[in-house]
Amino acid sequence: MKEPIEELFKQSLQGHEMPYNPEAWKAMSARLDVASPVAKPTSYLRYYLGAAGIGAVAVASYFIFAGGTPEETKVPVAKETTLEQTTADTTKPSIGNSDAQKGNTSVISNPSETPISQDEGSQGSSVDQGNTQTNTNQGTSTNVPNETTNQSNTTTTSTQSNGANGNSGTQNNVNHVPADVPAKMTIPAVEDLCLNEEATISNPNNKEIYIIDAVGNIMKTIPANKAVVFKPSTVGNYSLGYKNDGTIESSSNFIVNRIPDAAFTVDLANKYENGLPVTYVAAINGEGTYTWTAEKQSSNGVETDLHFYNKGDKTITLTVNNGQCEASVEKTIYVEEDYNLMAVNAFTPTSVDPRNQTFMPFALTQRADVNFVLTIIDGRDGGVVYQTNDASLPWDGTDIRSGRRSETPQVYVWKAVISNPAANEPNEYRGTITMN
Repeated sequence: MKEPIEELFKQSLQGHEMPYNPEAWKAMSARLDVASPVAKPTSYLRYYLGAAGIGAVAVASYFIFAGGTPEETKVPVAKETTLEQTTADTTKPSIGNSDAQKGNTSVISNPSETPISQDEGSQGSSVDQGNTQTNTNQGTSTNVPNETTNQSNTTTTSTQSNGANGNSGTQNNVNHVPADVPAKMTIPAVEDLCLNEEATISNPNNKEIYIIDAVGNIMKTIPANKAVVFKPSTVGNYSLGYKNDGTIESSSNFIVNRIPDAAFTVDLANKYENGLPVTYVAAINGEGTYTWTAEKQSSNGVETDLHFYNKGDKTITLTVNNGQCEASVEKTIYVEEDYNLMAVNAFTPTSVDPRNQTFMPFALTQRADVNFVLTIIDGRDGGVVYQTNDASLPWDGTDIRSGRRSETPQVYVWKAVISNPAANEPNEYRGTITMN
């Protein structure tokens, strides 16, 4: 409870003595010895003024020697703080003791401070704390009472706490990582493609990627964590890319190559060369390497001969490779007759034409390196009438069992077994021959 003013005056004047002055007493004695005139009515005003002056001196002396300020005077001083102004502009230096009394660290800001990250602020770096204390004490009088000094220490502790919470004025100096730096992208490798060839491309990223042509046009978008089938319709250079800060960056280059032309012609006339059936084929406007396949046989070259030994539909395939891509084309032809070693079905031993006097399959006479055994069988009893492995020794109709030729027309069975047949060629042929 506050004491009334009367008690203050009483306490101030209690035990107070004015200093002794001898000259004042001499002057007073001289006046007492003089005869006093008739006194005028006495005025006590000056005594009242003197008492008031003494009281004022006593109060002032109390304030000086007591070493403190009455509590009533502290409130106005506290209201003079510039906290709001300094909080709004944290780049300005703190103002005197008023900010220290508030203990708000937002006013502690020194343009010469080294910026720190939020993590450093939370750790309470000793260097930054020292700077904070120095800035807080600027402009503080050496006569500041002990209470103000304690408040300044509290401000230092508050700086560490606010730094940990990110509320300090040094927050503007935090180093930030740019937000537009892209995350690491995984761009799949794509092998070179051929025109119109399909390729499945997967995107393992959480961000979409793009298929880009040689001039930077986006040909296809591959969504995040998805796969698409890409079928190029134009030859050229391509790449995969992604957007970085609004710009498309490309990587994983690949090429879409032109496919070669694949087309050919077939000579459908039945032909024989060197005793073998031949079908002639030739490529049109080709380039690169050529591979022909048909009925288990294969050959290379711009043109070739194919051999078909049985009648029916035959499929011919041409594959052209230009070093990067290959193309294939097929054609189906029809073979009208079986290949039977080009053998005739009758002969006359007594004919005037030497070509008709004996029997030997003609193909065996044309195939120089063929190894065979020809057997003639009597169809009536199954006996062997003739046998040879020499193409220059045809059968003349003589039965080796009797040494004579039959006098009446007879039908015989012939069989030729080849030990070294051509590719895809049967190793055995059969037929009938009539001897007239």
